[in-house]
Parts: sequence; C-alpha cells; structure tokens
Amino acid sequence: NPRFPIRRAAIDKWQAEWLRKKISDTYIEIYEFNQSWAMYDYPTKQFKGKLAAGELRVGKNPVAAWQASNLTVKIGMREEVMPVKRYKKQVFKIDLMTAAIMATDAYLRVEDDRSRYEDDDVLPVFL
Repeated sequence: NPRFPIRRAAIDKWQAEWLRKKISDTYIEIYEFNQSWAMYDYPTKQFKGKLAAGELRVGKNPVAAWQASNLTVKIGMREEVMPVKRYKKQVFKIDLMTAAIMATDAYLRVEDDRSRYEDDDVLPVFL
C-alpha cells in the first residue's frame, strides 16, 4: 500500500516459510523473530508501556480490543518479559497482540527512514 509502505517484516520461522517465499522478491526487509525471551523483552516492554499510556489504540476493532484484554506478561529470572495469555484456555487469543509486538520490534529497528505517519501523537494499531 503506497500510503503505508511496509519496509520491514519480522517473521516467526515456525510455519512462515511460505510468507518468506511470497515476499522474497519485494523490497521488504525480512528478519526472523524467534519466540525467545531475548527477542520479546524490549519490544514487549515498549508495546505494553505505550498501550497502558494510551499511545496505541485498537480503534473500533472488537477482536483487537478483546485480544489486548487477554494479554499479560510473564516475567523471567532476569526481569525480562514475554507476552502470554491472561487465562490459559485456548479460547483466549493474543495472536494480534504478539504480531503487534513483533511489528513494534521492526519499528524500533528503524532509525532514519520514518514515514510522515509516525509523527502523530497517537499511533493507531488496528483500525
């Protein structure tokens, strides 16, 4: 989409090879985001902080709002964090939120190539 160009994509290598192949011939930088404490720690802290401060919003998307309410973090031995479901049952999903955390990581890796849409006071997550 020319209005919101995708420059970088974080992918989980588990069952994402099809996506890598599909976008490998594009200008999109792809990097693996493994499901580890080290990868999740910083972007999860940034995401949760912005969500709690009201700097991110889910718009009128009821699925995103529901999944945001299901999200909590597990704290490791070194105070690192990882997103987990608030309730262990399978029906409580957080997939959109973990994808948003991965997107946060991709955003945080950007240095000088920001778009004009990133200067707003509130960044929309899901509209």
